[in-house]
Amino acid sequence: MPMSTTMSPLRKLFLLLWIVLSLVVAGCGPVEALRPTDKKLDFTKILPESKRSQDVQLLDADGDGKNEWIVFYKFDLVEGATGRKFSPIGAAVYNDDHGDPPVIFPYELHPPDRIYLGEQNCVAEVRDLITTNEGPELLVSNFAEEGLVVDLSVFHWYDYDEDDLSKNPAEGRQGYECLGFFHGSGGIILDGSRVIVKERTEERSQLSVKNVYDVREGSYFQPGGKELWPPVETSVEFTFGVPEDV
Repeated sequence: MPMSTTMSPLRKLFLLLWIVLSLVVAGCGPVEALRPTDKKLDFTKILPESKRSQDVQLLDADGDGKNEWIVFYKFDLVEGATGRKFSPIGAAVYNDDHGDPPVIFPYELHPPDRIYLGEQNCVAEVRDLITTNEGPELLVSNFAEEGLVVDLSVFHWYDYDEDDLSKNPAEGRQGYECLGFFHGSGGIILDGSRVIVKERTEERSQLSVKNVYDVREGSYFQPGGKELWPPVETSVEFTFGVPEDV
């Protein structure tokens, strides 16, 4: 008796699922298919030996509805006399918007006149901070300790070739423009679009000079992109609240 060559609907379903999974695992499917688990990509093999991968965050940094890879790394590692290790922290956003086929390209995050974002613990987040700009801002906060931000960088995505995504990425055509960089040893907090920066005084460490900065013309920087606009408020106050014996 000849064997039937007709495949049951259930077997057809299993075969279809097997084919789809095979394509995804083999890398034949779209990059988006890998996004839920792409933290497992080994960036230690992408970065040179001079840069040590520290953390990877998945965020929609440019507002296109897809996550990008924000890769933090340490470099120029120095060990102090006590054995404590010091190292600046840099970051790059890996994106796959451009190219045919798409190219995963790193866009460095650089504040003006420096190549690092902090030295302790850097964390990225996305906010609609400057409402006059199209798309969100990418913020990188450097925490000296839990709850105390001492460095804040504000970036915004630009793309002069957004009408032709088949073009390969190129320096100067796409990237993350820094719209503000702040440092405050007494802490930095956000109040809407305003950035409140406290800098501890040398005379009394309990006191800080508080400067409040706000956006002008779509940026915290003056034209030229290096100098902050003057603060809208300046005062002197206790850094962490009024001491008990005062």
